[in-house]
Amino acid sequence: YQACVFRILHLWFENCDDEASTQVSKVMLEELQKLQQVRPFLFVARQVVSRLDESKASSDFQRAISLLLSRLLREDPHDMLLHMFAARNDDKGGGANKGKIGAAQQLIKELQASPQHTQIVQQTEILVRAYIELAALDIKNKNPEWRVGDSGDITPLLRAITWGEKGV
Repeated sequence: YQACVFRILHLWFENCDDEASTQVSKVMLEELQKLQQVRPFLFVARQVVSRLDESKASSDFQRAISLLLSRLLREDPHDMLLHMFAARNDDKGGGANKGKIGAAQQLIKELQASPQHTQIVQQTEILVRAYIELAALDIKNKNPEWRVGDSGDITPLLRAITWGEKGV
């Protein structure tokens, strides 16, 4: 499958900015709706997420991108949520792609509205916040015995994650 998916993705992305793009994206939209599962596209999720743009949401290309990502999120939320939170938090790392941030936020909200996915979205968001806080810690001035819990403690965030249990 991988070679086919790479080829399809290449052709699709190669033709997304010209007059043929409308036709190619319409075909992709139709074919994505016909697929029983979109899991073969999981390994190219980063490339697909990078093309998100809320400011062009009405284009066939963006509708196809959103459909593919929405289906991937529902089929494999554990694999996809970290990609989506990375896109949503793009501005925290110095990026400024507001269109991608908004589109990622919208897809996360749609997934969270689904009762069977609410808990995993909330817990992944807590985990992502803990990762961001951990990455922001200044460890240059700490002695070799220093541990994360001594300063800038993220354990309350991590304890809030109740994998497999109700509530957060």
